[in-house]
Amino acid sequence: MSEAHDTASADHRLPISQTYDWSQTTPTTAVVETVAAAAGRDPTDLDLLGDAVDPDALNALVEPAMPAPPTQLRVTFTYHDYTVTVAQDGRVTLCARDR
Repeated sequence: MSEAHDTASADHRLPISQTYDWSQTTPTTAVVETVAAAAGRDPTDLDLLGDAVDPDALNALVEPAMPAPPTQLRVTFTYHDYTVTVAQDGRVTLCARDR
């Protein structure tokens, strides 16, 4: 299991933000883990992440290339009834999806 820091309140009101270390957890894994936790579901029960975003492209865009310093790049998309923002600094944030 990856190490993440949950900054959500105990009742899991949105937004939910978790910070990951991209050297230990890929951005795609972080998204699935964060959404599964927020939805109270097993990660294997979620829709395929690839239906919402290209997983290889997400990882390539967000994981900082060494030794260059990270930028402020963020990728936002809709997945499993959440608006998901993945930042290059390791943050994954879920907000209520606009309907």
